[in-house]
Amino acid sequence: MSLSPPLVPKDGRQIRILLICRVSSPGNGKQDIRSLDDQEQMLRRWVAEHIGTNVEIVVIAGQGSGERLDREELHQAEAAVESGKFDLVLTEDLGRILRRARAIDFCEIAEDCGTRVIAINDNVDTLQKRWRANASFASMRHEMSNEDTSDRIRRTQDNRFANGGLLRPPIYGYIKPPGAKHEDDLQRDPAAVLIYQHCFDLLESGASFSEVADYLNENEVPTGPSARSKRWTCKMVARVFRNPILKGIRRRHERISRRKNSTGRYMSQKAPPEALVERFVPHLVMIEPARWDRVNRLLAERNARHRRGRKSGVDPRAAVPRKRTQWPGQHLQCGVCGNIYVYQGTKPMADMMCSGATRYECWNTAAVNGPLAARLISEAILAELDRLPGFEESLIEALQQEIDTFDWPCRTTPSKQA
Repeated sequence: MSLSPPLVPKDGRQIRILLICRVSSPGNGKQDIRSLDDQEQMLRRWVAEHIGTNVEIVVIAGQGSGERLDREELHQAEAAVESGKFDLVLTEDLGRILRRARAIDFCEIAEDCGTRVIAINDNVDTLQKRWRANASFASMRHEMSNEDTSDRIRRTQDNRFANGGLLRPPIYGYIKPPGAKHEDDLQRDPAAVLIYQHCFDLLESGASFSEVADYLNENEVPTGPSARSKRWTCKMVARVFRNPILKGIRRRHERISRRKNSTGRYMSQKAPPEALVERFVPHLVMIEPARWDRVNRLLAERNARHRRGRKSGVDPRAAVPRKRTQWPGQHLQCGVCGNIYVYQGTKPMADMMCSGATRYECWNTAAVNGPLAARLISEAILAELDRLPGFEESLIEALQQEIDTFDWPCRTTPSKQA
């Protein structure tokens, strides 16, 4: 069966085809990585049946969510299409390239570059009439399918939570037997009850989270089966002692994930109060609920002055990923343990320390001034570049070539004078 209308190679010699394959991220358990090879073989068979063998095939395959707009494979595909070298982009369905209306944008870019796009299962062919309508319906169908799947998973998990299931990894003091899936199977460690009672006494009498962490470490209290660090820290104490499970309350929907449409990434944020679901489990109570409420209210009042945004009322770090940090933060590497250096303290944050040392896993406590390190490293790099023969001339030439070949949106050709 031949393709209608048939493909005509741009160079007049050989048809160049770009195959795009994608599977979801491995963490969500939806698709096997082997599916990439299955997709490629299916597309190659389609090419052999509809186009022939006198073709050159390039494959771009990868793992990741189709909603993500910052995938490296997507950037490669866009660059390949914009190069104008390919006659056809072939994929199983538009969702393998992109989700949402951005898939239509991709097809229109290919159309501008004279490259045909065919999505087999979606019946999309950019050389056919009404391809935009087919692509719109396909994108809407993929989006609705994603939402239906998400709602179905959420309903299942909500039902399991309502019936005592959906257990989280336990914190210190709770014993989860192997294979346990119900809250009735969880047990309290009797020794942990006394330790929690004493620590709440310390907090109520004015002790800080750091002092409680020192007490727990001095007495060799374990950090819990799900903790990565083997030593208590200020942050860990604050997180554990604010956990309502200590008063026997299990919670669900404290946070929700929301998609940032500009990147397709999902970000965690606090859920609205009406979304919160709670279950009271009496046999898990470590601290009496009234006392837990009183002590945590006291701690909140005591630490209110250290809260971000207390002057303007707006948290300056709201909706900002934690991985975004000023260079060289999270780039310098400890020569002792290999962990990265991170900024410490509050504004103005200048000093960096080994992240392993902050978790008591490394003895290297040497601090580095971040702004000073950035300036010295930059100066050293620039000095080395200056020593390279012909570097400046080569850089200027490369920039000029890029400027000359770039398709400027507002660039006009001057008219010839008579």
